[in-house]
This record gives sequence, C-alpha cells and structure tokens, in this order.
Amino acid sequence: MRRGIPTTALRYISAEFLKTLALTLIVVTALWVFVGALQLLRKQYMGPGEFLTVVPLLAIVTLAYTLPMAVLFGASVSYGRMSFENEIRAMEWNGIHFGWIALPAVVIALAASCLALCLTGNIVPMAKARMDGIVRKNLADTINRQFIKAAQEGQSLSMGRLSVSLESYDAATGTMTGLIIIQSGPVKVESTSSTPVERIEVLRRVDAPSARMVQGRVPGAWVFGADTTVAAFDHKYVSFIFNDGRLTEYDPKHNGMRVAGGAPPVAIDLSEDPKTEVEVDHLPLLAIPSFARSAADAPDRQSAWTEFYERLTLGISPLFFALLAVPMALVARWKHTLTSFLPSLLVVMMVYYPLHIWGKVLGRSGSLDPMWGMFMGNAAILVISALAIVKVARR
Repeated sequence: MRRGIPTTALRYISAEFLKTLALTLIVVTALWVFVGALQLLRKQYMGPGEFLTVVPLLAIVTLAYTLPMAVLFGASVSYGRMSFENEIRAMEWNGIHFGWIALPAVVIALAASCLALCLTGNIVPMAKARMDGIVRKNLADTINRQFIKAAQEGQSLSMGRLSVSLESYDAATGTMTGLIIIQSGPVKVESTSSTPVERIEVLRRVDAPSARMVQGRVPGAWVFGADTTVAAFDHKYVSFIFNDGRLTEYDPKHNGMRVAGGAPPVAIDLSEDPKTEVEVDHLPLLAIPSFARSAADAPDRQSAWTEFYERLTLGISPLFFALLAVPMALVARWKHTLTSFLPSLLVVMMVYYPLHIWGKVLGRSGSLDPMWGMFMGNAAILVISALAIVKVARR
C-alpha cells in the first residue's frame, strides 16, 4: 500500500473542485442578482444612483444562499466526472484511500462554511439594513408626496374598505394632524323604493388629533403612531402598501399581502405608546441571543431564536452539502457530467429544504424548539451522507 500524503492527487482534485465551484458561484449569483434587480426596478421607486448602490448589496445577500448550492454542484460535477472516467478508481488502485480523495472537498467546503457563517452572521444583516434604509428613504419620499397632496387637496387615500384622510402633514418631521381612519363594510343594496339604493356601513372610525411617522415592525415599513388611546386598536397595526398612489391592504401578522402591491407597507399604529420595533434580521448573529432573552413577548423570543439557529444552519450547510455530494456522485457514476448533480439536488430539494421550512414554521409558532427545528435538515443530510459513504467504502 502506498504511504505518505498523495499531494499530486490532492492538488488535482482541489483544482477540479475549485474551478467548478467558482464558475458555478459566479453564474448562479449573477442570475439571482439580475432577477432581484429587475424586481427592485419593478416594485421600488429608485433612481439610477440608488439602484447602483443596491445591486452590490443584493449580491452580498444573494451570495449567502448561492454559496451552498455552488458547493453542492461543484462537488457533484467534479467528483462525478472523475468517477465516470475511472480517475477515482485509478487513485484507489494506486493505494490512495477514499478519505484522501474526499479530503479536498471537505476542506474547501469547510472554508466555504466559514465564509457563509461570516456572511449570515454579520455581513448580510448589514447589507439588508443598508438596502432597507434605501428602500425606506424612497418609500418615505413617496409617502410624503401622497400625504402632502391629500392634505392640500382635502382628499382621502383609499383602498377597498379602508380610507385615510388628514388635515395637515409636515414632511420634515413626519407629523400630521386630523388623522381619520375609516373601515367600511360591504356595500348593501336596499330596494325599499322603485330605485335601488346602495348603502355603505361604517364599521370602525378612528380619529387621531395628531400622529407621527416612525419606523415599523415590518421590514421596509413606516408606522404612524397616533397620540390617542383607542382600545379597539391598542398595539395593533392597520397596514397599507403604496402602489402608484393607491393604498393596498397588508397583514403584518402573517407577513402576507391580501392584494399584491409595489412598495413595502405603511403601517398605522394606533396605540397610545407605539413600541420601538427591532428587526431581528438586521442584528448581528451574536446579538440575537441577548435580544431573545430580553424580549417580553413569547412570539418575539421564538422568532429571534429561530432566526439565530437558521443563520447557523445556513452557515454550515456548505459542509453538509459537500459530505452529501461526494459519495452520491461516486455511487451514481452517471455518463453525463451534469446529471451527476441530480441525486444530490433531489435530496436537498425533497428532504433538506422542506425540513428547513417546516422547522422554521414550527420554531416561530412555538410548536417545536427552534434549535431542533432548524437542525432537522442538516441531520437528515448527515444520515443520508453516512449511508452513501458506507456504500462507497464497501465497493
């Protein structure tokens, strides 16, 4: 049996893996950034300078998600090609153990995991905060124009059964006076006479002598905190989305739009003492545990811990993806190079991400401990990888 470190084989495998990984990462990230940039242009109000500022930030955010898939693709394709062309068998016949053959992938994936942890832990939150700041600034400009126009012309901004009107609005300070919010019921047609008459019932009306605009709970949102006590609306949000001058209703509790709109939502907080909201996805990784322990509400704690463990699992996913891709590619030994990516991809798409999403939902709802929920996908990948490694070792 050959002894010593097979440096030539290690360099060759590392070069093949890195070449495929780098090319894949560049192409996939560029495509995601391109699609994301088109979405920004379509949905947000941005000038050329702001758009050019957002694109690099979008690339940083995208990199945290494309890096694991690039590792998966790079390991599958490079090891799959070497396996089909019997290069792996030749190395084994020359006394090179499977551990040495898999070592380059493990080391490179470990480095990719360290990079991914840095991205998800600190760099991506800063990029998201910067992007949201740019979006909020443009949204604030849009809100200012709409509210100044509404105050000057005495018109209400309405969408469906909701309408908002105000007497005056100071764009510099974000303060307003005479804020009125009306929620109307469905239109009823009364036919008591020969001519049917439409009647609209006012379900709720809130009059706020003064209000102010502050940053809101929903990412990209602004909140109007009314200086009045309204029991029915205490610490509740009535939210909207501005879309070409229209107001579109938004549900911040479930983070979903009832009607698809353009810009991020505008929330109106009618509580007496509007709470200062902290966006967990803008916090550094190591700051999340202290925030979670200090959170007064259980949903906020669950959400914070879920965010913490989600970042950890996404950060270490490149290593787990490499541990899966290498033995799966050697077991498959399919003729076409690109098809060697399919077995690992099917496992990731059918097992890892469904478990990841399921764990995230259960973790946020409090039905499952966030740590166990977010690590379910990694544990499943590890089990499948171990089975594939055993099969490779026995051949």
